[in-house]
Amino acid sequence: MNILEKVPKINKTWKYLYLTLKDWGPELIEALNRGEKVKVGIKDCLVTTMEKDPLIYIEYKPDMYHKNFYNTTLPFFRGHKAFASDYPIYKDDCDTHMVTLKIPKKYHIAYEQFLKGKYSTMYSLDEIIDLYSSPVFSQYKDTLLKTPEAKYRFIEHLNKEFNSNFTHTVESEEYELPLKTEEEYFNNKSDKIYVA
Repeated sequence: MNILEKVPKINKTWKYLYLTLKDWGPELIEALNRGEKVKVGIKDCLVTTMEKDPLIYIEYKPDMYHKNFYNTTLPFFRGHKAFASDYPIYKDDCDTHMVTLKIPKKYHIAYEQFLKGKYSTMYSLDEIIDLYSSPVFSQYKDTLLKTPEAKYRFIEHLNKEFNSNFTHTVESEEYELPLKTEEEYFNNKSDKIYVA
C-alpha cells in the first residue's frame, strides 16, 4: 500500500521525515492511510513528552459518521511498537486527534540533520532510493540529491519568498530553507521564526 494516500498540508516534516515511518512495515502504512490527516509535525508546544526517541506528530480529522478511526485505527496504533502517545484536540471549528509515532532508530541521525536544515546529509543514496521511490516525491528527492532541478526550484522559491532577484548562478549549501516553527510545530504562535 502507498504511504502517500490522503496527503495532509505539505511541510518539511511531510517532505523529509514522514517517509521514515515506512520502516515500521506495511501494516502501519495501511493504518496511516486510514482517516484524513490534517498536518504532520515534529513537536506540539502545548504537550510535554517523556519519550526519548524523536517523534512524528500526526493530526487526524476522524470521520464523524464512521467510527473506523476510533474502533480500528487508533487501537492498532496503540498496540504498535512505533506508538508513543495520542490525545484529542478540541477546536472551535472541528475536533481532531493527535497520534505520535516514533521515528525508527536507524533514522535518528537523519532527524538531527533535519533539525539543522542539512537535508542533503539526512540519508544515504540507498535510503533515498528506497524512501523516495514514488514519483510524487521526486522534487523532494531532487532536493536531497541537490540536483540542478532542485537548485532551479530553490532559486525560484527564494525569489518569490523574499521578493528578490537571485540568478541561477547563486550557490547554496542546501536547496531548501531551514525549518519554520509555525510549519513544523503544533500550537506554536511564532511568526516565521526559523529553527536551525
